[in-house]
Amino acid sequence: MATGSCCLADGTCVEDIAQSACTQMTGAEYNGNGTTCATARCALGACCTSQDCVIDKTEAECEDAPPAGLGGVFQGINSTCENRLCCPEPFADADWDGDVDQNDFGAFQVCYTGMGGGVPAGCECTDRDGNSTIDGVDFAAFESCFTGANVQWTQSLTPSCNP
Repeated sequence: MATGSCCLADGTCVEDIAQSACTQMTGAEYNGNGTTCATARCALGACCTSQDCVIDKTEAECEDAPPAGLGGVFQGINSTCENRLCCPEPFADADWDGDVDQNDFGAFQVCYTGMGGGVPAGCECTDRDGNSTIDGVDFAAFESCFTGANVQWTQSLTPSCNP
């Protein structure tokens, strides 16, 4: 009997399995006769990049720096782009260049609504407390992530930042 590899719903891979056994498992996908887990593309999900949300990528394909990868943020196994808001990590890095600096502050200023309310289009990632305003609370969150120009953001550098 011919066997191959099978991607399971949790992103793991099983080798040496018959197609009929694989397809009986909920959410599993048979990769073809003679395939191995080494070449299977299991654990696919959505990838948020600075331009868009892209589907069916592995974590490495998403997060590795270009040209090998997309330089994005993997959204998890089996995730989709439907109704997905792609925010940079940290959220305050509006230009997706890896630091939080004056350029990002300029983008924050464009989004700022104060107590007047409303979240301008493209500013959804800036509303950190989810109250439909970009105000002082959101500025405090932004400020806690600030690194300065050309200083790569890391959580350890800004421990109070909630990315």
